Amino acid sequence: MIEESPDFLIDFLKAHEEASNLIRNNPQNAARIASMEIDFIDKDFVLKTFAISPKYCTSVSKEYINSTLKFNEVLKNLGYIEGNLSRKDIFDLRFIKEVHPEDPHYNFPLEDKTIKKNRL
Repeated sequence: MIEESPDFLIDFLKAHEEASNLIRNNPQNAARIASMEIDFIDKDFVLKTFAISPKYCTSVSKEYINSTLKFNEVLKNLGYIEGNLSRKDIFDLRFIKEVHPEDPHYNFPLEDKTIKKNRL
């Protein structure tokens, strides 16, 4: 898909980045929109869901990559994969870097106190 439809992938990542920014910067509005689109959930439920991981981001952190690579050994030991997959085998970050060139937001403080208040 990456080589066949790079424009589709870029558009998807841009939409993801826009949604992630909205969730981080204006969770009340993001929750309102989500609850309107998915009419069987309410805004408070969405806010509580956002509170589980309030630092949504399109970028992939080094910690995530390292954790995935360590999990590689577990999958091998369980017989789900043969051999070891390299970072290059698993991750192709060139499109993410185009859409989100800055560092990941995962270690940034919460920007909206509403999320803290609505933690589960």
